[in-house]
Formats: sequence, structure tokens, C-alpha cells
Amino acid sequence: LSFLDLSDVDFKGARLNDANLLGANLSGANLARADLRNAKLDRADVARANFKGANLSGASLYDVVGSLSLDTPAANAPNFEGADLSGA
Repeated sequence: LSFLDLSDVDFKGARLNDANLLGANLSGANLARADLRNAKLDRADVARANFKGANLSGASLYDVVGSLSLDTPAANAPNFEGADLSGA
């Protein structure tokens, strides 16, 4: 799944543990309650992505792009509400 355009795809509750999402475009994707344990999300675009309640424990999030600068509207930020980021 690395470097694929997965923008706006509905992955709600999907099992993506150990997935290689290196450089993938996940902007606007719904990953609510998805299992992303130990997944590789390095350099992925996560602007507007919904990770609410997702399990990202042990995931690699090096250099993710999330539009988190002060010049960018808050609506473009990814949602990590209730996500498990332990060890990420």
C-alpha cells in the first residue's frame, strides 16, 4: 500500500496491522477504530484523516504530513481523538 492514493477511502474498523503505508496519501481517509498496530506510516499524508479510536500502538509515524502549521486551518488537521499512540 506504499505510495498509493488512498485519499477519502473508508477503512473504518479495518485490520491494517503491520501494513506498509509509506508515503501513502491518506488525506480525508476514515481510519476510525482501525487496527494499525506496528504499521509504517512514514511520510504519509494524513491531512483530514480520521484516526478516532484507532490502535496505532507501535506504529511508525516518521515525517508524516498533516497540515499542522499555524497557517493551515484546523479543519485540515488529522483527528487522533481516543487513538492509542503508545510506543508510536
